[in-house]
Amino acid sequence: MYGSSRRMANDKKKAPKGTHRMPSGELMTGSTHTKDSKPVKKSTNKKTTIKLGGKPVEIEQGALRKALKMKKSDKFTKTELDRLKKVKTDTEFVFKGNKFMMTPKLKKQVNLGSTLMGLKKK
Repeated sequence: MYGSSRRMANDKKKAPKGTHRMPSGELMTGSTHTKDSKPVKKSTNKKTTIKLGGKPVEIEQGALRKALKMKKSDKFTKTELDRLKKVKTDTEFVFKGNKFMMTPKLKKQVNLGSTLMGLKKK
């Protein structure tokens, strides 16, 4: 039977809670298929573990760049990050022509980015 081994391989993959897998192998929202079911997008963000102060810290790559609407090819400078560190929480600021609100999470991301840029590579 054509394609039967493919279907059997997809049946072995379990769908996460609150989702279901179509016969084609596509992952969709909802525990069963309805007219409102939509495909589930795969996460493209990668997590990396780094050591800070001897302790492992897990971070999401590109989170600050995404939060500040930067292109993947754009690079941060230490000066830019130091300027962003001075912005107080719950105040608006402009970065590369876009307006943003300095949230506590964004503040932590900027501080971490600045710290990582200041570390010397061995």
